[in-house]
Amino acid sequence: MNRSPSPLAETSPLPTALAIALAFAALTFGLTADGADWPTYMRDNARSGVTAEKLRPPLAARWVFTPSHPPRPAWPDPVKEPIRVAYDLAYHVAVADGSVYFGSSAEDKVYCLDAATGAVRWAAFTGGPVRLAPTVWQGNVYVGSDDGHVYCLSGTDGRVLWKFRGAPNDRQAMGNGRMMSVWPVRTGVLVANGVAHFAAGLFPTEGVFVYALDARTGKELWRNDTSGQIYRKMPHPGAEGFSGVSPQGALLASSSVLYVPTGRNVPAAFELQTGQLIQYRPDRTRVGGTYALVWDDKVFSGPAGLAAYDSRSGDIFAAFPSRQLLLTADMAYLLTDTQITAVQRQNYTDLRAKHTALGERRSAVASDHKRWTRTLQGLQAKQKEPTPETEEAQKKVRALDAQMKELAAEMDKLNQPMAACLKWQCNAAGLCSMVLAGDVLLA
Repeated sequence: MNRSPSPLAETSPLPTALAIALAFAALTFGLTADGADWPTYMRDNARSGVTAEKLRPPLAARWVFTPSHPPRPAWPDPVKEPIRVAYDLAYHVAVADGSVYFGSSAEDKVYCLDAATGAVRWAAFTGGPVRLAPTVWQGNVYVGSDDGHVYCLSGTDGRVLWKFRGAPNDRQAMGNGRMMSVWPVRTGVLVANGVAHFAAGLFPTEGVFVYALDARTGKELWRNDTSGQIYRKMPHPGAEGFSGVSPQGALLASSSVLYVPTGRNVPAAFELQTGQLIQYRPDRTRVGGTYALVWDDKVFSGPAGLAAYDSRSGDIFAAFPSRQLLLTADMAYLLTDTQITAVQRQNYTDLRAKHTALGERRSAVASDHKRWTRTLQGLQAKQKEPTPETEEAQKKVRALDAQMKELAAEMDKLNQPMAACLKWQCNAAGLCSMVLAGDVLLA
């Protein structure tokens, strides 16, 4: 999405991000019954942002829907760091069965628009702000609300088919200038294999509840109510205490793991089938945020630079100078504050792994070289004439010198094929999101 002025924004007094979020489906999929659905945030439970739908540029807007009020984000922008909690800055849409659905954080509503015309088909109220995109599954629409409930609505007319309170009771508190549940649902609803997943709760000390419900009936299948109170190391050096998961941001899932974004922190990983907490490692890094992507049982997350985490250990195994990442079998597209880069993924990954391994070996050799150089200098300071010890130290230093040069040469050999993996770059100043439809990248 583009925060700079655009022709779409000129028809609306609301922020450009809002206008484009709601016009997105019109531009991308033509909004026809035979177009590919986009039934949840970023299309699927991995939040890939990638569809096989083919587009034929140039694209033209069919309609723009202007809501009565712009979004009311839960948190203000931070002062001296990147925006990490960014899940409700715009109205994100789901598109399915010829309809466009979005939730309003300003009106406590869920809207259904005619995909062909932009006309309102229906609107349904909840008891609080709806901050994330709905999920559409088998004709039903699933949303979470700051009132502490999850709603299953009929996609046809907005009737409440079932409603589930994720909060342990109806206690409310003042928040965002109004009354809200102490346990708001700020994760949206993820539906996988007929099971609806969500989390209720914001403040770990008040309790956090991660649920799995039968998506058809709303019957509870499992609940994790212990992930909010864990004694652990904190991200701040030397700090320990009771803390836990603070669910904020769209849930993600692989075939076996449910990932829960935690606002400014790193995502937590739960067993998809049982709800057991696998790992939550905020002490490993201070890089976190509500943007996340799942690929090959790994999760990528971060606001201004992405870190890639192993789902089972929470270890960081890679880092990317990117604010968003799109992946296909062959390509990777990276968005930064200034540019979009397209990289031939598999070749680059293999070459980069070799380059990194050589770099680690070179660092180890450099450390040995430094140690032996200090030893040699110490021996030479003590002994005016050469001795067997100084000669041995000199041999070691020369051998390590040669090793470092060999490793540097091997790394240099990889630079050219790595550069060849870079397919193209373009200016992206002012852009903050992108999706891939077939072979067309939209940002």
